[in-house]
Amino acid sequence: MIESNDSNKLIIEQIPASIRDFSSQYGSNGARSYAVENICTQQEIYPLYGDSTHALVFRTYGPWWINLPSYNESKKRFLRIENEFTSRDFIDIEYLNLVYECISLNIYETYNPGSLEVVYVGKEDENRCITWHRVWKFPEPFSIILRNNEEIFIENGKNLYLL
Repeated sequence: MIESNDSNKLIIEQIPASIRDFSSQYGSNGARSYAVENICTQQEIYPLYGDSTHALVFRTYGPWWINLPSYNESKKRFLRIENEFTSRDFIDIEYLNLVYECISLNIYETYNPGSLEVVYVGKEDENRCITWHRVWKFPEPFSIILRNNEEIFIENGKNLYLL
């Protein structure tokens, strides 16, 4: 966790503390390569990019696996406000510190980006019930910061302009 004080606001940067649940991983349980536990570390790949064993790779990355004879669709029940919410893969992460005002959420897709479809944040109450809030859904606008600190704005899947 990194803290700084900017204009009388405390800014806290956090990495996930634990994995609560996930749909799949390309790597093996307890392994470091392509495993879900790679989410709970400081960024190691960005601003570089490419295939890295230090990344999380879902077992179902890309559409190729749906056409395999061994494909078996599994369904997991989600408790979400939005009935149309569907996902082939998901990850449910937990942070140690509750955040009341979030300035940004950084997600680093460093190899074949574009698989992220929706982002929810939630707060767990004393009965372990989570209230979920959608904070982003494709194709809502977002930005990408390049290695040279140029920022690209994306809307409807298309590059709008550089800042």
